[in-house]
Amino acid sequence: MEHNVQMLSNRSNEVLSYWYSLRRANKAPLRTQLDPTAIRSRLPDLIMLGWQDLDLVFRLAGTRVCELFGEELRDHDFETLWNPRSRDQVVEATLSAFRSETAIHCSVNATQDGRHVRLEMLLLPLRSAEGACDRLLGSIVLGEDAHPSYPIDPGSLVLKTWQPAFPPGTEPATSTEFARHGSSQSFIRRLFHLS
Repeated sequence: MEHNVQMLSNRSNEVLSYWYSLRRANKAPLRTQLDPTAIRSRLPDLIMLGWQDLDLVFRLAGTRVCELFGEELRDHDFETLWNPRSRDQVVEATLSAFRSETAIHCSVNATQDGRHVRLEMLLLPLRSAEGACDRLLGSIVLGEDAHPSYPIDPGSLVLKTWQPAFPPGTEPATSTEFARHGSSQSFIRRLFHLS
């Protein structure tokens, strides 16, 4: 995987730096390590995703995120926010975060009141007390070209790019960290005991 330097917004960098401060030995942080007061100013931008059967659903969504989509997102299927053409890529990005226990940055296009806008999304894996990587902490931040008064059009998210995310001033990990986990297809087969 080729790493391009991506400039993250200050809001995203704050969340990303906090997540990295909790990470130890290339393992995702435990959910119990999260202290909401440490990122209090970013809470409106945060989401928490978890599995419900085979679907990834919102466990929590901050007020700014819910306003952005014009509805309460708790228990909402994450996949339904996306344009059907992007859903396979979204699955690939989320599974990469889970299997590599590494932060993923997503550049997203959407429509808002019929206009094209940009969003920035982070997917940050978390482990349960038993050590299973089964939740994603995330953030969704509007690009500068968006107007916060209009909700994002339903099902309009298009994943433009996704890649590992690193705090400012740190060297990117090599692609071997991702390669050792195998392809998404093999991961899915292992996850559901199909091979």
